[in-house]
Order: sequence, then structure tokens, then C-alpha cells
Amino acid sequence: MNRPCTPYDHTEIFREELELKLAEIRKLCEEHSIPFFWEFAIRNTLSETVYVRDALTPRPMRYTLKTNTVLQHILVANGYRALAPEDIDEIEIAQ
Repeated sequence: MNRPCTPYDHTEIFREELELKLAEIRKLCEEHSIPFFWEFAIRNTLSETVYVRDALTPRPMRYTLKTNTVLQHILVANGYRALAPEDIDEIEIAQ
């Protein structure tokens, strides 16, 4: 199914209104060791979508998260395909 594209450009709004606030949030997350991931689609054209993203992963904090969705979001943002658990075949490992 091919949906129509909605062109927009919020680059200036992001730069003028959001960027400094997000930098403050990042600083607070660093100070308090809070992992995060955020992503904004700031511009969309008929040929591309431009994203701005940032993350603070748990690894440098030496955290092990029970469910590390921060890493999952980063993987998807970098082009890896997400699979629902029911879509994953069982794999048997020979011993």
C-alpha cells in the first residue's frame, strides 16, 4: 500500500524551539544516569525524510536493563528491521 507523502519542513522550529531544551534534558539524563532515545522527523519531502536523533545508552553507565528498548530503537533507526516475537522462528543450536 503506497500512502501519499506529506511534505513539511520544521527544521527551523526544531533549531529555534527544541534543540536547547533537548540539550538540557540530555544534560540532566547524563547527570542522573538515565538512558534515553529520542528521534524527530524534522523535514519530509517527496524524496526523503530527515531525522534528528540522540541517545544515551545504558552501557557506559554499566547498566543492564531488563528490557533494553533504547538499544532496539537505535537498531531500528540505523536500518535494522524489527520483528514481532511471533514472527521469529525457533532456532535449534546443536551441541
